Amino acid sequence: MLNWSDLSAESETKKLLHSLGSHLDDYNDAATMIEDAYEKYIHTGLTPDALQPEAFDWYCFSIFLQDNLRPGNLRLFGHLIQNLYDEMSERNISLRSLGIPPNKSGRPETMSERNIREIIGMVIFSLKDSKNKFTAYESVANALNKSPDTIRRYYERWVVSKSNGKK
Repeated sequence: MLNWSDLSAESETKKLLHSLGSHLDDYNDAATMIEDAYEKYIHTGLTPDALQPEAFDWYCFSIFLQDNLRPGNLRLFGHLIQNLYDEMSERNISLRSLGIPPNKSGRPETMSERNIREIIGMVIFSLKDSKNKFTAYESVANALNKSPDTIRRYYERWVVSKSNGKK
């Protein structure tokens, strides 16, 4: 049971009670909701999977932690942060406050820079011999079991990046 008299007037838990009570037009219901969340919060032996807290519960847990109520129950937040990080990384969502960087724009890299440099070198070498770009792309593509269009795209991207670098 949460002891309301021990909390200061500036307590985040009391602020939550007042805002929730005014929203619900019933402070008793608000206090009951917060106390139910507190009862879930103080069960230190339970994991978040066993508790299955809702969004309001997590919000209350963070408020309790700010008020330094039962600070030994940080395991819940550890599980929450870990699950949140895993789920956001899996879905490619960025959240700077957790250090999950935004996704890189552009096409995803499928080949290493070293392999692309080798392909470009082979195309340049073939261009010196054949003077025809299409035959150079075909000869490199046959050697690497790739499509001539793929080789052409790698080469054209390299040419564009090289010309952008000189400007």
